[in-house]
Amino acid sequence: PLEKCFTANVVAVQRREFPEAVITLKVRQLMGKNDYVAEKQNYRAVVLLPGRGNKLALDKKAAQDNLSAFYLSAGDKIEAHVAKKDKKYIYIDHIKRLP
Repeated sequence: PLEKCFTANVVAVQRREFPEAVITLKVRQLMGKNDYVAEKQNYRAVVLLPGRGNKLALDKKAAQDNLSAFYLSAGDKIEAHVAKKDKKYIYIDHIKRLP
């Protein structure tokens, strides 16, 4: 479903210990109803990686796709889905680099 999905431009990537990264992004377009983000606004995002504890579930496509967040660069275009939000970050459970 397109609810909570959006496209954005990557502004910056702060790489932490692999595979964690915090992405600063600017939302370009909402793809459906979204109470978490608004168009033309900047957000700091953490990409969620499926697994338990410190073990990644690499057999899951979502984990494989979301690992790409570590390799994003400023200027990349992405499509993403927000799972939740707090005062500091939005949390993305699906991310895909766009051409």
